[in-house]
Amino acid sequence: DDVSDETMQELLLEDAGQSLAHPISYSIRLRPPAEEELADASTTLLWPSDQGFALRVTYPPTYPDVPPILSFESRSTASSTSARRQLHPIQEEAGLAAIYAAAQSELDCGAPCVMTCIGAAKQFFENGGLASSGLHRLADDSLGHILVYLATSADVVETIVDALPVFGVASKKGEVWKQLCRLRWKEKWGFRERWQRAVDDEKVMQHSNDGDPAQRDSFWYERYHWQEEDAKRNVISADDLIGVIFNSRRWFRNPFLQPVHMRDVIPTGLQKSYGFMEFKEAGDFFSKSMRDFTEGPGTVAGGIFRFTPHANDESSTVQLVSGIRDNPFTTHRLDSWGWELRTGIFAMRSIDPRIIPNEWDSPIPRAFFLQALDEMWSDYLDAIVIQEKPEWVERTRGPVFHSSNYREIPDDEDLKSLLPW
Repeated sequence: DDVSDETMQELLLEDAGQSLAHPISYSIRLRPPAEEELADASTTLLWPSDQGFALRVTYPPTYPDVPPILSFESRSTASSTSARRQLHPIQEEAGLAAIYAAAQSELDCGAPCVMTCIGAAKQFFENGGLASSGLHRLADDSLGHILVYLATSADVVETIVDALPVFGVASKKGEVWKQLCRLRWKEKWGFRERWQRAVDDEKVMQHSNDGDPAQRDSFWYERYHWQEEDAKRNVISADDLIGVIFNSRRWFRNPFLQPVHMRDVIPTGLQKSYGFMEFKEAGDFFSKSMRDFTEGPGTVAGGIFRFTPHANDESSTVQLVSGIRDNPFTTHRLDSWGWELRTGIFAMRSIDPRIIPNEWDSPIPRAFFLQALDEMWSDYLDAIVIQEKPEWVERTRGPVFHSSNYREIPDDEDLKSLLPW
């Protein structure tokens, strides 16, 4: 039944110069380690459920010049079918192939050790070999097609490969990462433009590399990870701004617009759209009201813009010059991969083109658009708190704001400390 290392060695030795008659044959019961020895108790589920599952070892006359003859068998005495459930032929073939491979590797260096075969069987089970046995017969391209349907995120792909290593090569296939790019980017600002750029770049790459499939595989894998890193960038460029429309809102409203009993609190201005800003290729920007934007063109004000990168490359400043006014906006990257431009008075956020209706003939597109705009600011609006004015604050914005001792502000420590009273 269960054979220890020492007993195994005794079985393989000749006793007092006497040769054992061939064929020498015995079986070793294969059981998962005890749960207390495992970091993850669920590992036991990967082993055969048959409590009497064993590896039969038979030494041919030409051993050790050839590997031992190996097979699986059940030594269970239970009568129920579930207790003596046999492996599927495909599972048995895959398991023995893994064990024979380990034996063959030692045969090249000397006599194959049976304990190496036992270790190979253990590794096969604990790596999910039984679950993935049928998959081993599939080509990597076929596994890639399966993974396209299973992979909903990069983390899911990693989890599948950890559980089923047979998907290792397929997990780098271009169609897998193209699908991951689409799913990931679809949730983010600027999806249509980002996706179209990637598709166009792929066509250029295929043309320059004569359609090499290896280049296509690496293209989408690298584009996914490059985009993830680029989404952390806070320094904005002209390419990031040109053609983009921003929705602007005030941080605060005049407290005199509040009921008398509420005038000691400066209300947030983030609940109402203040206007829109659109940036053009010539370095011009145009400011529009809601009416101009939805019914336009109307009266449009504008000016020029320029960039000032910060020394630490962690952010940048966009200078909006209109007439004699020069408004510096600092840049910030949002979790949505969009952009936010800030001053002490205004904040602007980039609008995803997908929410801008093509036509405004009915009230439905307008209502949808207004709702989508509010959702763009939901992280701020859902986190509004009342902040008390610190004692050290001096008057900086005139008697109207200075007379209030509280203000509504997003629960963000940077904003609380940076936005002037």
